[in-house]
Amino acid sequence: MASSFSSSNAGEFDMFRFLRAACDGNLPLFKTLVNELQKLGLKIEDVRDEIGLTALHLAAMKGRIEVCKYLVEEAKVGIDLKDLKYGNTPLHLAILKEQFPTVVYLLENGANPDSVAHRWQIKEGAEVYQTIDTGTLLLLSTSKEQKDFVKVLLDDKANPNVISYDLMTPLMVAVGVESIECVNILLEGGADPNLSGSKVLTPLALAACGENTEIINLLLKFGAKPDDTTRSGMTPVEIAASNAFHEVMLEYASMFAPMRQKRRGSGSYRSIICRRYQKGEAAFYTEDYFAAIKWYSEAAEADPRTEADMFSNRSLCWIRLNEGVLALKDAEVCIQKRPCWSEGYHRKGAALMLLKDFKEAVDAFSAGLMLKPGDEDLTNGLRELSNPYKIICNNPVNEVSYSLHALPRLALSYLNLSNGRSKQVNL
Repeated sequence: MASSFSSSNAGEFDMFRFLRAACDGNLPLFKTLVNELQKLGLKIEDVRDEIGLTALHLAAMKGRIEVCKYLVEEAKVGIDLKDLKYGNTPLHLAILKEQFPTVVYLLENGANPDSVAHRWQIKEGAEVYQTIDTGTLLLLSTSKEQKDFVKVLLDDKANPNVISYDLMTPLMVAVGVESIECVNILLEGGADPNLSGSKVLTPLALAACGENTEIINLLLKFGAKPDDTTRSGMTPVEIAASNAFHEVMLEYASMFAPMRQKRRGSGSYRSIICRRYQKGEAAFYTEDYFAAIKWYSEAAEADPRTEADMFSNRSLCWIRLNEGVLALKDAEVCIQKRPCWSEGYHRKGAALMLLKDFKEAVDAFSAGLMLKPGDEDLTNGLRELSNPYKIICNNPVNEVSYSLHALPRLALSYLNLSNGRSKQVNL
């Protein structure tokens, strides 16, 4: 654990031993070292490791409550100190490492429950094009399905309606990870069931993409609007109806969109569609993209149920032909036909990159990751934005790590604030 601070007396003090004592919870040794530090005219907050973590950060991360109490109550160290590189407070690290008693202690002693840390910067040269935070502590706890943490944060007046990434609220995350308990706790704690940052999906629309009827019932009970349209123009009822599930949602179908009936064609009819699709695939893999577009178009015309797939394929063909405008048009049709399918958003992002609309491309890839976390194509799309725009992902080092794609069923734009179920991806 490297450490450093600027002082003419720094060379006379064993910083590593000091931070290690806090990390290990060795309070007698730590107090002795604090006395040595003060004799040199130095402050506890001045001693930090290589990413700017203080003794309080390390003690909170390891759940060393006695050290935390000494630092907060006796040494009067600021409870919301942020590390110098990533902006984490001790409370962030206690939540990340699931140190519940430490979280309770910090909140009871004035830690800010709405603190935000870990920022990305999207740059063009030296100019910062866009700055993005990683969401509130409530959103972080919800993404990890830590219902006890969610409750204690709400009890401490954390705001459940903060929109992160211009995309989502903690309730959206709870719906995405299908945590019934977190959904219920958030709704009872004042979460708005109709609040959605970008209107890509409302909480109810996102729930309609899945199969958890209990979550849908909860949202409706707390006032979610079944006629509230998404960006694609579809209501949650229409989304549920198009997927032929969720009886509780379909009860509203007569008020809004009728359930789409599946057309049962003859075997010969289906074989015609299949042949057209296969011809399109053959043309695509021989790089005859205009012919592929023709066959995909005929397959979609023959059976509208295939439109989302065929327009996605057509969009990819236009991308290969460097026709950004046409690729974008087909991608948007794909999204309209199947709003819960991540591939449409990947096509849209790729088309926008061709058109050099990088900000909208980020939004498109992010929306796709909301629906399919960890998708390799969407992740790679964000990586490609590093030229000419550079996305800097400030991953914490030491024992604090995030991954880009571990959050189940719901991507938090670029960064997962979750539980390490998948390998780490560094941008």
